[in-house]
Amino acid sequence: MEVGSLRALPDGRWLLRRFGRRYVLPSELGRRVDAGEAPELDALFSMCADRTQRRSFGPRWKRTVLPGKIVVAAADRVQAAASWPALLALTTAGGLAIALLQANVRDGVVHPVVVGLLVAFCALAHEFGHATALIRGGGQPGDIGVGVMFVVPVLWCDVSEAALLVRRDRVRVDLAGVAWQIGAAGAAGAIVSVWNGPSAVLAVKAVLAAVAWSLLPLLRTDGAWVLADLVGLRDLEAPLPRDAGRRRRRAAAGVRIVAAIVLTLVTAALPWRLRGVAGLLWNGPPGVDAFATLALAAVAVVVSVALGRRVAGLLHLAARDLGCSSLWPARERPRP
Repeated sequence: MEVGSLRALPDGRWLLRRFGRRYVLPSELGRRVDAGEAPELDALFSMCADRTQRRSFGPRWKRTVLPGKIVVAAADRVQAAASWPALLALTTAGGLAIALLQANVRDGVVHPVVVGLLVAFCALAHEFGHATALIRGGGQPGDIGVGVMFVVPVLWCDVSEAALLVRRDRVRVDLAGVAWQIGAAGAAGAIVSVWNGPSAVLAVKAVLAAVAWSLLPLLRTDGAWVLADLVGLRDLEAPLPRDAGRRRRRAAAGVRIVAAIVLTLVTAALPWRLRGVAGLLWNGPPGVDAFATLALAAVAVVVSVALGRRVAGLLHLAARDLGCSSLWPARERPRP
């Protein structure tokens, strides 16, 4: 029988990769598998699920930009920058640089290409921050790529093995991207401001908006992963195990309710945001105006329905966590 790739983890357990899945083995069983002395592995695999399913990333239509081998090689060289003191230093230094930049740059000509490149660089630094923190904790990141979440293009990094880490290291993986993004914005903004200050200021504002968005407790944002890790959830849409204690259930219900409230506010604000976008487009021929209006209305309907379903699912799980499942019958749904 083909065993797969086996690697020892820092805490004594073993990580087994087999046919695209990852399994965590106890130290004794891992040593037996490594020595070829575990004939019961077929039965073990038939009963085990993928232990890293929790970190499946949300974007659709994903395309790889940097293969995992390149990501691992680059992140491994700078993993010292993912320690807690280093992350705090990056956030502080980047924040100070951004504050000085906004206070000393005057109005002028903005170059959209410069703004776009600077924002893209900081977004890539965000994903490398996640990857570096995962290596720091003993895991191994996968690819970095682009995708679409709802209707927004995003970057993603496969950090599935974060599910194998202890809580402290999982939270570090969650927050490292934000720290690296702020640090990159401060450093790159200061360099670009020497040549074109207004472009640097606009790009930094866009980066800060992206950071604020990523910290909101939505379904696949860094803020959501932080809350899920703090209360021991695989993700915000995953049910708790049946033996979970009352305190943990209350904490999980509170986290889900907060996420549902934020999603509701985002859904309610969506038509007004799209209306502002439509205002920029309503300056062309009548046919173009009508097409833009219909297209934006369709986007608003599709995204609002998707977000509404997520809100209903979160409230359903929160009711179950609080023992109110009799008011809302539970239905187990298979997860991909």
